[in-house]
Amino acid sequence: MKKIFALDLGTNSIGWALRNPDLTENQIEKFGVLTFNKGVGLGKTGEYSYAAERTKKRSMRRLYQSRKYRLWATLENLINEGYCPLSMEDLNKWRHYSKEEALNNNNGGRVYPIDNLVFDAWIKLDFNNCGKPEYSSPYQLRKELAEVKLDFNKEENRFKLGRALYHIAQRRGFKSSRKGADDVKEREDDENEVVDLQYSEKKKNKVISELFKQYSQASTIGYLFALLENDNVRIRESIAQYAIRENYKDEIKYIFNFQDLDLNHKLFMKLVESGKNKNDGSIFYKRPLRSQKGLIGKCTLELGKYRAPVSHPNFETFRAWSFLNNIKYKPLEDKAAYWQPLPIDLKKDIYINKFFRKSKSYFPFAEIAEFIITKGNNWELNYKPKTTVTGCPVSARLKEIFGEDYMHIQIPKQKALKSNKSYYDIEDIWHVLFSYEDQEFVSAFATEKLNLNDVQTKQFVIAWNAMPVGYGMLSINAINKINNFLKKGLIYTEAVLLANIPSIISNELWTKNEQLFLENISDLINENRRQKTILNIVNNLVSQHKNQDQKSGFKDSSYQLNSSDKQDIFNAIEDTFGSKKWKEKNDADKEQIVNTVTRCYQAYFKTSGLTRKDIKGERHFEIISDNHFYYKTDSGYYRLPKLIDTVVEFLQVHFDVNDGQLKKIYHPSEINIYPPAKPDENGILKLGSPKTGSFKNPMAMRTLHELRKLMNYMIETDQIDSDTRIVVEVARELNDSNKRWAIEAWQRQREAENQEFALAIEELINAIPEISANSKNENDIDKMRLWYEQNDEETVPAIADAKKEVKGIKWSENIKSSYKQISTQKLLIDKYRLWKEQGCQCIYTGKIISISDLFNENVIDFEHTLPRSKSFDNSLANMTVCYADFNRTVKKNQIPFTLNCYDEILPRIEKWKEKVERIKQQIDFWKTKSKTASEKQWKDDAIRQRHLWQMELDYWKNKVDRFTLVEITSGFKNSQLIDSQLISKYAFHYLKTFFEKVDVQKGSVTAAFRKIYQLQVPDEKKDRSKHSHHAKDAAVLTLIPIAAKRDAVLEKYYECKENKKPFTETEPYKGFKREFVWGIDDSVLINNITNGQALTPAKRKIRKRGKEQFIDGTNQPMWATGDSIRGQLHQETFYGAIKPAKRDEKGTILKDDKGSFILDEKIKYVIRVPFQYKKDSNTPGFKTIEEIEKQIVDEGLKAQIRKQVEKAGDLKDAFEQGIYMFDKKGNKVNKIRHIRVWASVSEPLIIKKQTNLSKIAYKQNYYASNATNSYFAIYIGDDKKDFDFRNLLETAQVLSTNSIKSGKDLFEPSIIITKGKKQLDLTLTYVLENGMKIIFKRDKDDDLKKISNNELTKRLYVYTNFEKDGRLNFKYHLEARSKIEEEYSESEVDFEIPKPTLRFGYAKYDFYVEEYDFKVNLDGTINWK
Repeated sequence: MKKIFALDLGTNSIGWALRNPDLTENQIEKFGVLTFNKGVGLGKTGEYSYAAERTKKRSMRRLYQSRKYRLWATLENLINEGYCPLSMEDLNKWRHYSKEEALNNNNGGRVYPIDNLVFDAWIKLDFNNCGKPEYSSPYQLRKELAEVKLDFNKEENRFKLGRALYHIAQRRGFKSSRKGADDVKEREDDENEVVDLQYSEKKKNKVISELFKQYSQASTIGYLFALLENDNVRIRESIAQYAIRENYKDEIKYIFNFQDLDLNHKLFMKLVESGKNKNDGSIFYKRPLRSQKGLIGKCTLELGKYRAPVSHPNFETFRAWSFLNNIKYKPLEDKAAYWQPLPIDLKKDIYINKFFRKSKSYFPFAEIAEFIITKGNNWELNYKPKTTVTGCPVSARLKEIFGEDYMHIQIPKQKALKSNKSYYDIEDIWHVLFSYEDQEFVSAFATEKLNLNDVQTKQFVIAWNAMPVGYGMLSINAINKINNFLKKGLIYTEAVLLANIPSIISNELWTKNEQLFLENISDLINENRRQKTILNIVNNLVSQHKNQDQKSGFKDSSYQLNSSDKQDIFNAIEDTFGSKKWKEKNDADKEQIVNTVTRCYQAYFKTSGLTRKDIKGERHFEIISDNHFYYKTDSGYYRLPKLIDTVVEFLQVHFDVNDGQLKKIYHPSEINIYPPAKPDENGILKLGSPKTGSFKNPMAMRTLHELRKLMNYMIETDQIDSDTRIVVEVARELNDSNKRWAIEAWQRQREAENQEFALAIEELINAIPEISANSKNENDIDKMRLWYEQNDEETVPAIADAKKEVKGIKWSENIKSSYKQISTQKLLIDKYRLWKEQGCQCIYTGKIISISDLFNENVIDFEHTLPRSKSFDNSLANMTVCYADFNRTVKKNQIPFTLNCYDEILPRIEKWKEKVERIKQQIDFWKTKSKTASEKQWKDDAIRQRHLWQMELDYWKNKVDRFTLVEITSGFKNSQLIDSQLISKYAFHYLKTFFEKVDVQKGSVTAAFRKIYQLQVPDEKKDRSKHSHHAKDAAVLTLIPIAAKRDAVLEKYYECKENKKPFTETEPYKGFKREFVWGIDDSVLINNITNGQALTPAKRKIRKRGKEQFIDGTNQPMWATGDSIRGQLHQETFYGAIKPAKRDEKGTILKDDKGSFILDEKIKYVIRVPFQYKKDSNTPGFKTIEEIEKQIVDEGLKAQIRKQVEKAGDLKDAFEQGIYMFDKKGNKVNKIRHIRVWASVSEPLIIKKQTNLSKIAYKQNYYASNATNSYFAIYIGDDKKDFDFRNLLETAQVLSTNSIKSGKDLFEPSIIITKGKKQLDLTLTYVLENGMKIIFKRDKDDDLKKISNNELTKRLYVYTNFEKDGRLNFKYHLEARSKIEEEYSESEVDFEIPKPTLRFGYAKYDFYVEEYDFKVNLDGTINWK
């Protein structure tokens, strides 16, 4: 097919259009928009990962679960040893789930022993069953056990010890599950402490240590808490969180020793630890963390192997030598000298002296530079002094412990059953440091297995604590092979190419021919680059020829290149290299390049007499020139040789190797390219899964998955095929979350600045009415920005000296002082006064430009530094404000470098060059911050700042480059047209698995063609309020011609703009009308894709140690399925239920004849909230006394609070002094920390029964607000309607006892209602779910199957929600705005001018419902049922 299919890929949408060039008028045959939920969630604080949120919730559930299991295991041990009065039968009912119990009593299937009075007394510290607790708290009991010896022959005393141990099991203290990045920060003088506690535990325990000093009599943590409690300190609120697990372990040991129960006591070994394992007791048992190996990305060179941890010594070697081999030098005195790599011996010296320092994981390049100077070398180096270098801290620590030969260490051990290995090597030792989760085990392994002394053991634990976390891109196996060549001084690219060749040709052959490879590898890389350059020139010539109206010599084997063709060849060569570089080449090089280009271009015209060769199943024709092979495709274009192809050619010439062996060669820039498309079960060739191990951006993956569905549907329905030309534009928001955040922050800041610039323009117009400026015109705002940027005010900290620390600032602080002063002015006249004081320098003339002259077109020009017609660069970085007379009479269409005054221009951009270096320093600062951050939040913040500064650098570096560019080459022009985003590359490779021709267009190119074809008013913002704009953009993409023609159109268009002439080629084809694109708004159907998975059972692959498990004897993976519902059942806050006492007009509580309070019949709901001053919008509390009085439940308490507030003067002071409860005598009792207030909820859900049931029925339940309204049922019959609904909690309750496959299964198939004296039988007709499409009828006889698409689109809405009174909410399918005025207000359907939202009762209108009456296909067509 000659069709063109275009795609506009967004974060939650895909716009598409299909163009058929064979049609005469409207060639845009079809179009549509798919919308779907983003691959990330949106919360109050911004975006969040669904996977991370699921992990967080799952972790909370598992923590809660593990606590329950730990307590049950502790109780079992206490019961069996006679230290708890509970029976095993009651314990089993409590801890073992019973489905029968859950169904009969709706109690979760477990029964707490509430009826066991002895156990209840034990919990309440009543050990003699007198009905009163013997201790005011468990802490007092624990204090007694630490100071009074008891007779454990008495059951009562055994129960006391058991109760104390049970209390410790409930709060066993903090223990770091793994050393964090904070643990790396220990200093040398802290090393004695590191062995005892991890850094994070030690830091947390400081408070407790200080308290033990104050209460010296306290022998245990429980004793300490009892003393604090006696001094009215609230333990759980302010102290308990500082206790660590070692405190509780020490307490149990102390109690057992003090009570003459030694540590070999059966109970101690069951509850605390045995000699075999220090953490196998039920109180302190810690479940091993699940392996995360399955989540680690795969190596980009060896797809079956996992990536290496950055802490592995071999990875550190790889990283260090990769950097060392990139360092280059040239003598300071010889400016014309070429850069050279450092001598190998010097590299080794640097490696040993600078990289192996345990105290310096990161260090500045200045240290390497100084070391090179000490060796007597006065060189210029290719790295800045402040560049951050990553050392080898793990290797340094291992070297310190095990000696110089640490990589070959062998420490004897007993042979394991499954291994003949009788020693621990460095791999085993590193694995312990990497994988062990507990410090005690690490210390024990060092002393018992490695036989290390105390000093070495201490160093070993520090090394464990300091292990960096993270993974590289390559596997250890690949790294080991690459390291062999890096250590020889080869750069990364060369080392990777050679790394696997010894195993391909055999080690014996490699040993004999190693020098051959080492001498030729650099030449092979250069030859590959040369061949690509030559073939790019040939392909450009082919493209130009194909775009000619009269194609002379086309498919004419006898055609010979003429002088015009040869001139084209020369022009193309010079355009690629640049005239200056081309002249600098020697004659032999020139001749070789011209001959090869000429020969290949001549072969383009040939259709016979060429040798055929199939490459990867595709037909090619072989052309030989200068002993090199070139391959022409059927289309006439030449296949660009990959670097690996050049190496393969070298191997085939020198060695006997087969194709299977050659596939094992590593490629330095390899990414996980998708495998070719495969046929489905029906034999139809389709796109496969977009999943790939090296790309896991959830938002981008969601878009690619929806793209796959659309493309495969279009393939299935024969609307496109592999010959269809695919054109794609990818939104830059399809980046990782931190990059996306940075882009949005950048845009917000620019928008705020634009508003200030617009205000300045408005005041300028008021002051000078005759100027031609518009505050809403983007070009005028950009002009204002450039004028302001060209002043001398600097915002980025200066370059720091080599020995001084860099001053890092956040990007948001990168604001000029004058701008801050202007933006804070409230009066426009004051703002304008400050603007008038500003001035910028014309880069070309050096004269100052005032704001009053800025918009005078006769004085100042808004010009392109590099002419658009030559560079295709229409970015703001390529714009300058300058004096019009110079621009029009001197510069004209030249680039700055060719101007006679260029030497005068250069000093004026020195400030920009310095700014670039300052920004680079900031980037390096934030890079280092991201590497050393101890918390994910800090790391993310540092990465975001790095992205922001990188965007700032890109802008300013581009400005500098435009003034320093010597000439505009074809490569520069292509860089302005090609989208280089990572997601664009993956989208390209993914689509190329099926389609032959795929083009990825840059957004700026699409924008330019919208203006070229006059589809957008110049300088007007694109309207994004309707989803249809995605389809319109896709339609424009179909109209953009192929590369060579596109470039020619752009060049002509920009030339006309530069010469202020009208551009006449505004039609992409004869007969085109703009209404073809504009009319998309009126006829497109937005197909929102819903992903309702509430009833879909969870399903995941079963893994062991990160590896997938398969059904025996098959290659089919094993799956685990769940039966839980998906979604939030209820809100997290629980409410209390009360019936408030009635009061008379004076507020006095009313009582009945018996003196009991008279209660209101209506139940009200209350919530307990912190009683504190509200500092800001993010903290709970109260701002005024009126807020308290309006919300508080207790009237008596209200009066006490008011008195204290009045006495203090205001609420804030009262809170600072403390607001207290008073007894009847007016004495202070307790400080008020929480109060009950009225909840806004009126009909909360009943979640479950309370454990201890009240005598009052409405107080027996837990109440919470509804979280999700899921299903709305509509019953219809005899022209009558009724409704029912289910929230997600009700759905879950039904699901727990029934098999539910769809929303219809939740409701009765029919109901009977009474209307007057008549009973009506209504049938379940619809069950509405969020996201369903609805088409409204004008009247009951309306046959929508016969109406036009334009009419249909006016009636199409998306159902969004229901209200409990039966009102429904809808959103118009085209509506794309996130904020809509009068959203979901009571309304009626307007069949002519659709409203953005609708809200009305379910019975008001008749409508058709998706899945019941019709189905919308992926191409927007409707199938009626």
